[in-house]
Amino acid sequence: MKLKCKAALILLAGLIKVSTAAAVGAGDYYYVISENCKPVGLTDEQKDALTPDVLLFEIDPANISDYSVKINNDALSDYTEEGIAYLDNLQKKQIYTVGGHPDNNKKTEHRFLLQKEIINYQTLAGLLNRFSQVQNDKGRFYRQLLSIKNKAARFLAITEVRLTDEKIPDRAWLTHYQSAYYALDGSGQPVEPAVITVSHLASLTNWLHGTPSQWQRKLQDGVCGEKPAYSHW
Repeated sequence: MKLKCKAALILLAGLIKVSTAAAVGAGDYYYVISENCKPVGLTDEQKDALTPDVLLFEIDPANISDYSVKINNDALSDYTEEGIAYLDNLQKKQIYTVGGHPDNNKKTEHRFLLQKEIINYQTLAGLLNRFSQVQNDKGRFYRQLLSIKNKAARFLAITEVRLTDEKIPDRAWLTHYQSAYYALDGSGQPVEPAVITVSHLASLTNWLHGTPSQWQRKLQDGVCGEKPAYSHW
């Protein structure tokens, strides 16, 4: 019995160690100028002058080893109220997973699946109209929709958020916030690649700095959020 208890304690300690290593700090994360979340050599005065005060996302602990994310969809540029409400609603039920980053196993990637459902052609067309009205790809989106001859077609809709832990205290790198729509074949299986992909991340970041701007160019691969000392967690 003592051996079993000792083994259980060792296993529990190992799980706690793994959980701590992969943990993401809960709290509110605001935009900070960076290079993949790394400092760029600005003084505090320069950073304050150049950085807009924008809440990007909030991380909440769901239980001991689980988290949920809440993107500040009100910061999305040019989305309709209906589009923002739709994305807010997707955040109410989400699935959290964590693992090594696909490009670097030394980094931790936190994934939040907000949506995985089948929708029809009419629903997809309506969603595109509710999302950003000035995206460069909007015309291409509609051309792709019009090219689909079968208006009874169905699509697998997947909306996902990904955060990368760059091992910098109180910072997290938002690298992925998008909705992808895959056409279903005759057997109901999704066909790669996605028919349409909408980057909500682009809409979240494309207005943070005037263009052309060296800081705006650093947002092409993601945006860094920093948790201030006064965060409520």
